[in-house]
Amino acid sequence: LHADAPWKKPFLWPVEFPEIFDRGGFDIVVTNPPYVRQEKLAALDQECYEAAFFEVFAGTADLLVFFFARALQILKKGGHLAFITSNKFHRAGYGENLRGWLPAHLQIENVVDFGDLPVFDAIAYPTILTGRKTTGIDKERGLRAAELAPPIYRALRDEHLSPSVATVRD
Repeated sequence: LHADAPWKKPFLWPVEFPEIFDRGGFDIVVTNPPYVRQEKLAALDQECYEAAFFEVFAGTADLLVFFFARALQILKKGGHLAFITSNKFHRAGYGENLRGWLPAHLQIENVVDFGDLPVFDAIAYPTILTGRKTTGIDKERGLRAAELAPPIYRALRDEHLSPSVATVRD
């Protein structure tokens, strides 16, 4: 690290981990990208992300979009990916390119959408997505998806409990 900067920008994965990339990349990538909305990203950063991740760039995008693209770049073929992130890319315009690009590069295996459940102390709308990097989609493998908010809200209502981090986690 440079004494005058607390981080390296950009972080060059193949330079930092040459032995990993000599073997094709990482076996698994697990990430929880920071919740940084597009409005908080500097214009210069957005330009750099567009150049580096043109496949998923959609004019502007929350930082999580670029984490997905980088994760697949550093993951070896057949490697596993696990993300916990905001679910906003499922529906938002900035996620359109990512939604089209992901299935061409990742056999998505599980998607768990917590909706607006108060899972964390902050409002995060979390989703968990897991998959395996591939160049072809195995049509025989099924995708497991779960939207947890409606049944959990019903269960809390049946128990006469208000949704909160504590009641949802119990």
